[in-house]
Amino acid sequence: MRRGFLWRTGCLASVVLLVGIAGLLVLAWHLATALGLSARGAGGVALLVVLALAVLVGSAFAGRSVRRFAVPFGDLIEAAGRVESGDYDVRVPERPWGPPPVRALVHAFNGMAARLATDEHQRRTLLADISHELRTPLTVVQGELEAMLDGIHAADETHLAAALEETQVLARLVEDLRTLALAEARTLVLHRETTDPAVLVEEVARSFQAAAEAAGVSIVVNVADDPPLIDVDPVRVREVLSNLVANALRYAPPDTSVTLALRASDDGRALGFSVEDAGPGIPAGLLPHVFERFAKSAESRGSGLGLAIARQLVEAHGGRIAAANPAAGGTQITFELPVGAAPRWPPGPEGVPCRPGTPTPRCYDDRLPIGPSRPGGTSDEQAQRGCDMADLTAAEVNRPVWVDLSSADPAASHAFYSRVFGWDVVVSPDPRYGGYAMARIGEQDVAGIGPTMAPDAPTAWMVYLGTPDAEALVRQVQAAGGRVVAPPFDVGDAGRMTVFQDPAGAFISAWQPKAMGGFHAGVPNTFGWAELNARGLERAVPFYRDVFGWTPQTRDTGPGMPSYTEFQLGGRSIAGGMEMNPMVPGEVPSHWLAYFAVADVERSFHAAIDAGAHEMLGPRDYPGGRLAILRDPQGAAFGLISMSEPAAAE
Repeated sequence: MRRGFLWRTGCLASVVLLVGIAGLLVLAWHLATALGLSARGAGGVALLVVLALAVLVGSAFAGRSVRRFAVPFGDLIEAAGRVESGDYDVRVPERPWGPPPVRALVHAFNGMAARLATDEHQRRTLLADISHELRTPLTVVQGELEAMLDGIHAADETHLAAALEETQVLARLVEDLRTLALAEARTLVLHRETTDPAVLVEEVARSFQAAAEAAGVSIVVNVADDPPLIDVDPVRVREVLSNLVANALRYAPPDTSVTLALRASDDGRALGFSVEDAGPGIPAGLLPHVFERFAKSAESRGSGLGLAIARQLVEAHGGRIAAANPAAGGTQITFELPVGAAPRWPPGPEGVPCRPGTPTPRCYDDRLPIGPSRPGGTSDEQAQRGCDMADLTAAEVNRPVWVDLSSADPAASHAFYSRVFGWDVVVSPDPRYGGYAMARIGEQDVAGIGPTMAPDAPTAWMVYLGTPDAEALVRQVQAAGGRVVAPPFDVGDAGRMTVFQDPAGAFISAWQPKAMGGFHAGVPNTFGWAELNARGLERAVPFYRDVFGWTPQTRDTGPGMPSYTEFQLGGRSIAGGMEMNPMVPGEVPSHWLAYFAVADVERSFHAAIDAGAHEMLGPRDYPGGRLAILRDPQGAAFGLISMSEPAAAE
């Protein structure tokens, strides 16, 4: 194939050269005729000599150029054919001469072939290792069952228990492989919650106390004073610690200790965990590969997956893990987890981390009944600032300041709300924001629309409350019985945010502004009201009173109707709340419902229905005006409201 390519290239170059020579001859003949030169005269001879030299020099240059171009391409064609046939060890010579683009192409091909060779080697090694690990328990089970069938062993509890134990080994191995595969594919779901790391370490130590005493080893816990809370999946972090402690106990000699330590980094941005034993240490040749799949020493009795899983789980939390053999002997495994923002991959703007395809600022617990969305810039200036939520420079403390929609189909949501409310929806051009869009009326931002964080997350609206101090707010939330879902974290230079759950189970966010404030409201088709629909409103009312200073004003709404609570701040109604109707399906959790102020509820209601929305509560009067509730085509509930007196801040 290579020879044929070179032959065709040479023939093409020869044809081009002959055409060029013919053209030169024709040009020379016309020139000689115009100058009156004779082929036998001195001028004609000189012209012929110059022409011959030009042909020779041109031919040499053309041949050299064609060779410098054709030879590498011929090598590439031959090598590509060998790769196609499964030979991933082939490489193309990287010659120092030739056009730079061709040299770059050769280098890229060699890199691709090297990666293919590495992947093939890892695939074969993985299959061999899995086969080896599965063979042992299967052989034991098969042997035990055959012995019982042949009458060699009685089918008693002892022999059945041995077979059962091996099936449990198989089940653990399969589950480990599944966990590792999900983690390496970045599809492992982490159920995050605010966790006290000291309690986590102490629980792990207690769970291994009996095993340590049986081995004659003591467990020492060394926890720094008042470590910060972290936003992690406690089950997965406990799994990492348990794996490290189990390994340490396996190799620790009697009358020694295994030490679990916990301390914050010097800059306070990470929390370090370590497990150290006094065993023989990890062999020097194995140490650089100890976190790879099936990496283990000859005397190891494990599957070789534990540390590989530990690394993937730590990295899934945005942390890092390392192994070392201290000078005093033994083995020390350390890992660090970030403090503050819920860590996701890959890093988002201004160091705020997120999951693939989901930028900041809202990345948090996968179990939320609402999906997260991300404010992003709508202009060059906003893009430079990071995650701008609106034009204001100060938030209204303890009042709603922003709403955004997490949508399973953002493009469809853009079209729907643009049609219903006349919003101009502008998607951030910055790929870091993952398609987050600002909904605008005129030059004012009124809401946000972004994609959901998880494919199975429902489409829903989220309400944000303004706060002057996110850290102080978190302490108040916890003291009042709320649950912090996402501890405060920076969103660029725009501000800080946190997410929490009230005692009735409703999720809500808070926003502490720096460069940015809140939405534009007070005109039609902007935010108009926030309403808490709760299962157990009596648990939520004291919470919002103690945390935000809201004064509840409860009134009857008529015979057979539930009472309605208005939350007031400074004598002004800013939100409402009511007990959820018992007829609502039990799977619907407590939630905050966002209403949008409109000039005519009926007209906006029918516009929404025509655009594909579904009626939940048709237009009707209430003591303060008129309202309706709908579900948009993607499933998010929202309200329309027309008030006789505005209840929300402009």
